[in-house]
Amino acid sequence: MKRLGSIYSFEHSVIENETNCFIEYFDKQQTELHNLQLFYIKKLGDQLILNIPFDGTFELKYFNIMPSLIYESNFIWINTFLEKWIKIICVDYKKHNDKVKIFTVQNPNIGNFISYLKNEIKINWNNMDSDWNEIKIYREVRNRIVHHNNLLIGTKKEVKEFIENNHSIQCNNDLTMFSIIDKKILIKYCVQSKEFLLKLLDEVEKTIS
Repeated sequence: MKRLGSIYSFEHSVIENETNCFIEYFDKQQTELHNLQLFYIKKLGDQLILNIPFDGTFELKYFNIMPSLIYESNFIWINTFLEKWIKIICVDYKKHNDKVKIFTVQNPNIGNFISYLKNEIKINWNNMDSDWNEIKIYREVRNRIVHHNNLLIGTKKEVKEFIENNHSIQCNNDLTMFSIIDKKILIKYCVQSKEFLLKLLDEVEKTIS
């Protein structure tokens, strides 16, 4: 998606490289986790052969707590990466177009960023809307993790359906809580964030005369 000669060619490259580093890191973490799980299974097998009682906390740790902590912290990390770059684009835009107001918000949040892109930079948001709607689903999942302790109660219908039908997410039996159990959703969110940001840079560049 990088365009040679683009004003934002450097930013394109950095976003691509950061995304590739994230995916490589996710792969490494999942491999390490699987190795720990295999070690636990072997340990359990040895104990059964020797008729030694095993501690169930190992199973809880390696198959429930650790995977959830690893995958969900990385999921939140991707959202931080996305917000960081949207903020950078807004803040740095003044360097390319001195006719706009500088981006200054005491309590910056994603709503302020999007408002600045639409109303001050005046990008064609229609070209971004479908991509942003997909991103918003992931952001809602992140919000359920961060602000609601993984509870599904009160979740928007489309987000609840996304969670229940995603193979990288596991819900409890009564469908009241969920946890992330696989790296695939991390990679997909990472790639979609990258594609959104690269497309956003292209749309922003169109406004620079």
